[in-house]
Formats: sequence, structure tokens, C-alpha cells
Amino acid sequence: MKYFIIFSIVLFIPFILFAQNHRINVPGDFTKIQDAINSSVDGDTILVAPGTYYENVNFKGKNILLSSHYFFNEDVSFINTTIIDGSKPQFSDTTSVALFLSGEKNTAILQGFTITGGKGSRVRDQDINQIVRSGGGILIDHASPTIRHNIIAYNNTTNSSGFAGGGGIAAHHSNAIISNNIIYKNNAEDGGGVILGHSGVLFRNNVIAFNTTNPTHFGGGGVFVHGVQGKFINNTVVYNSSDKGGGIATHDGDFPIVNIENSIIYGNTTGSSNAQITGPGTFNITNTNIEGGWSGNGNVDENPLFIENTPLILQEGSPCVDRGDPNIVNNDWEDADNPGFALSPALGTLRNDMGAYGGNQYKSMPYSNVLITGVEDENKTTPNNIKLNQNYPNPFNPTTTITYELPFTTNVVLTIYDVLGHEVRTLVNTHQLSGRQSVTWDGRNGHGTKVSSGVFIYRLQTENRIQTRKMILMK
Repeated sequence: MKYFIIFSIVLFIPFILFAQNHRINVPGDFTKIQDAINSSVDGDTILVAPGTYYENVNFKGKNILLSSHYFFNEDVSFINTTIIDGSKPQFSDTTSVALFLSGEKNTAILQGFTITGGKGSRVRDQDINQIVRSGGGILIDHASPTIRHNIIAYNNTTNSSGFAGGGGIAAHHSNAIISNNIIYKNNAEDGGGVILGHSGVLFRNNVIAFNTTNPTHFGGGGVFVHGVQGKFINNTVVYNSSDKGGGIATHDGDFPIVNIENSIIYGNTTGSSNAQITGPGTFNITNTNIEGGWSGNGNVDENPLFIENTPLILQEGSPCVDRGDPNIVNNDWEDADNPGFALSPALGTLRNDMGAYGGNQYKSMPYSNVLITGVEDENKTTPNNIKLNQNYPNPFNPTTTITYELPFTTNVVLTIYDVLGHEVRTLVNTHQLSGRQSVTWDGRNGHGTKVSSGVFIYRLQTENRIQTRKMILMK
């Protein structure tokens, strides 16, 4: 009888330790995240301590919360220091950093990590009946998880023998919730940052920046869309590049429907142009700042004015402040110490700001210790010294000289804007050698029109960085 009792206790220990709604610690209970997932059941919480975990994790149908220690008090430092690195996969066909392939629901949650090093996984695309490689950072296929509060960076989805898409995230046939993520410097054949395929995804309050595509297929430096989509709300899609659709590209074979509101789509490059959205489809776009303009209620075409070297936070005076949907249900968070005004990093009153820091879902942003810049050194830690100098003289009448310094040979566009974001004159649009460059602007002339006195903004855009400064013309 004694042996039977002892045996019974040992037999049921695993059930007691990992019962539903239990908390599992990595590396406390398991050294690997995947082992913790395998031992979990729906409703469990897996908490991962800071460190780098070389894994490719598969939720395997588990509706669980997988979180860094960001879970405890929303300390964003844990996002930067808890890294899942998929660069050392066990299987060559499964190289996404995180996979949701088994019908996971919105209660399957991935939050608070840096997701990096992934190269996508081989899956069958039912729409074209082909094997493709998809989802460098995160692959979602016929599942609907919640992906929130992550940095998804330096993933690369390529396929030498076929299609490849979604450098940062690929969501196919999904009703996922993807919110409050920075999707940064990923690469793919299509959808350098994100690919959304036949999905009802709620995609909101994300930064999608400096992602690229290879000049192979359909493009979409920031986002590639095919089929009917869900909602795309309060996102910032900037400085992505592709030969086709620097910001957003659509597929011409499946009648895409794109719904966008309260967003910023600006500074993306398409080949030698700045086309922000390319491809056919039905576009329902409102209260959005799109470079080049777009028809629709509340849409504008103005320089958004970001604070340099921040995760694309708006400056005071940005034309995107208080320009989103005026419906109070979409208001920014209120600053408790300043009633009637928005909680930083939103600005102005409570009306929704355009971009990732507007509306009522940005509160856990902005990952303030993240440096968002297009140029970094070999260790990916320090921006190279591209420098845009203050014009001289300033104020000026009628001419002034603008100088800038290039540490390498690059394409350069130097443009003058008025304070409303309207282009006044392009001074430089060419390939330039490294070194100090200068150009003089005669403030008496814009694009064939007389220029009035006032404040102007000059913007230096290279292949992977943008800087701006202000100057004053006095007459």
C-alpha cells in the first residue's frame, strides 16, 4: 500500500505543477521556451526571464500567454533584453522565430520580446497551391493569435526556388490581433515588414519602418496585401523601400480590399519614385497622412515631422497631431495631470493623433529606449554619421547655403517644404559621393511660383535615413 501511495503521488505531480492557469517560468521550470509550451495547457502563463534564447517556438495549438517579464509592470526594458533568436534552427524548413499553425485563438498571446534572426518556414499556400517560405519573424497560418508589444527586427525571408513573404510577420487566413509592435529592418521577397493574406487581422498601433524587399516579385516594402483584409488602424508605415510599393503593395490576382484609418504612410520609396501605395484593389482610407495624397475624408499630404532617433514619435507642431478620427471613442489617452490633453507621447488635445501613438491603444508604447534610424554600424548599435547641418545664414534673404556630410556614396534627395508640409522645391535628387556636400537655395523661387517669407523645413533623404531642420526666410 505504501508503494502504491508513493507511486500515485509521483504520477500526478506533472498535473499539479502545470494545471490550467498555472505560471511556468523559463529558465526556472524549463531551460527552453519550447519545452515550457509543450508542457502547458490552455490558460497557462509562461514567463521568460531576460536573456537570449536560440529557439524557433511553435505554439502547437496552445492558447496560452507567452511573455517576458514585461508582464509584471509593463517595463519596456524587458522587451529589449528578452530575445528569441531563430538563427539556429533545428530544422531547415522551420526557421520562423514563432509559429502559429494549429488554429490558435486570440487567447494565444505572444508579448514583450525581441523577435529576430528568423528566415521563414515552408508552408503550402492554398491560394496558389504552391510551397512558399513565409513569416521570417512570426508565421500565422489558419490561426488567430494576439501579437503585442514586441520588437520584430532583422528577420529575412527568402526563397531561391519560389515565393517568399513577410520578413517580419506573415498572417494568412487569420483573424489575429497585431498591436503595439515595432517591425523594423526586416526583408523578404514580398512584404518586407508584413504580409497579410486573406485575413481579418486587426492591425493597430504598429510602427513599420526601414523594411525592404528584394527586386523579385510583387513588392511591398512595408506591407504586402492580397485578398480581403481586416482593419489597419493608427499605424506608422515609413521609410520602407521596394521596387514595387515602398509602403504598401497589393496583389492583382485576388481583388484586395484595404481598410486604413488614422495612419501615417510617408517617406517610403519605390524604385526611383516615392509611390506609397501601388497595385489594384478597393481602398477605404480615411484620416491618414499619405505622401502624394489620397482621396478620402480627412486624408492629408504633409511632412509628419518625427523626433529624430526616437521610435518615430511626432514633434510638437506635427500636422498629424489631433488629425485622426474625431469620434471620441477613438480619443487618445488623457494625461491625468493635465486634463483635456493627451498622455505622452501623443500630443495636443484628446482627439486621435495619426500614427502609432494615437488612439486608445498606444499606452504601453513607445519602447523609449529603442533607437529607430536607417543607418547603423556593423554591430547594429550606433548610427553612422550622416549629418544635416543648419543652413547659413539663418534667417536669410534671399539666399542660404545648406551643407551636409555623407559617410558613404548614396542616393540623395534634398527637399524644401513649407510648414504645412507642401513641397516648395527639390534642390538635390541624384547619386552623390561620400564627403561634405553643399547647395544654395534662392528663396525667391519655388516650383515656378513666388515664395513668401516664413518658416520652412528642409529634408535630407538618403537610401536609409531621413533628417530634417527648420530655417527662416525673411523679406
